[in-house]
Amino acid sequence: GQSMGDHTERYYSLSECKAFCDDVLGCNSFAYFRGDCHLKDRCVHKGEPAQQKNGWRTYFKTCTPQAFAYERLGPGYCSHGYYAGGNPRDAVSLARCQARCSSEPRCEFIALRLGDTCSRYSSKAGDCKTRPMGQQDHVAYRRIAR
Repeated sequence: GQSMGDHTERYYSLSECKAFCDDVLGCNSFAYFRGDCHLKDRCVHKGEPAQQKNGWRTYFKTCTPQAFAYERLGPGYCSHGYYAGGNPRDAVSLARCQARCSSEPRCEFIALRLGDTCSRYSSKAGDCKTRPMGQQDHVAYRRIAR
């Protein structure tokens, strides 16, 4: 797989390495050895042989590639069901925000404020039809299976 970033500046714990991978969109696995952490995009599926080279161990997320489409609901953001957002890196484009939502099983709605936040909402948002807040600067979308 392609490299998604290396963390070798100091000793990193295994949990820190996992957190790095969780924070990078498209990171599906990482190699870890003696505090060094290499993030990767390769999906590893259950049943594939585990790889260990010279002490390096590769850890992976279960990859279930499923494409979603998004329906534009209009201005504003959902009144309920917010669970994550606020990372400007996820808000650089609509495609990036949608990809973040698609990678999270509980994500059912997004509200994008371009360049600022990609807010994600769970089923607790209901149908997200009432959106009195964020009318000027957020646009909401509903995730639908393709």
